[in-house]
This record gives sequence, structure tokens and C-alpha cells, in this order.
Amino acid sequence: MLIRGADGGEAGVYINDGSITVDRFTPGKVLDIVAELAERLDAVILLQDGIALLTQASNREDLPTELQPDAVTISPNGPAIHDVIASHCPVRRH
Repeated sequence: MLIRGADGGEAGVYINDGSITVDRFTPGKVLDIVAELAERLDAVILLQDGIALLTQASNREDLPTELQPDAVTISPNGPAIHDVIASHCPVRRH
């Protein structure tokens, strides 16, 4: 499935038993959709490098022990997700 933000940004979304995967996303409003989805589902956003983004600090105790120390509580919005990605994930250049 493809989702599109108000600014035209897009992301692929895949739904499986117990998880939702978002990939090939562009920075911008599409991350607001991801943040809203995480907040509504009371879900954790798990980045590729193992950093867990929490929209509620109380979710930390539900994480596996190995993910708890590096988990980050964020405001549920796209810019907050982008900021964590930018600070924790290396930029890939092709």
C-alpha cells in the first residue's frame, strides 16, 4: 500500500501479523501520518538500527530489555521522527 502526505511525499506500507512496516519514505508530511498511526495504535516505531521511538514514555517497559536503554520518547509528529532518524542513522549516498 502507498500512503501520501499533504506535501506529496510518499511511503510504502506493509501490514503483517503484529507489525506494520514503512519504507521508502520521503521526509515531510508522510512522517506525520506514521506518527499519528503509531500514536493511535499505541505502537512503537523501530528504526533499522534498533532505536525504538515511543510516543508514550510508559511504552518503554513493554520493550524487550535490550531495546530499553536506547529508546527515545518523541512528540507524535513527523519532525520529531525525522530529527531522530537524522541524528541516529547515517546518510546513504548512491
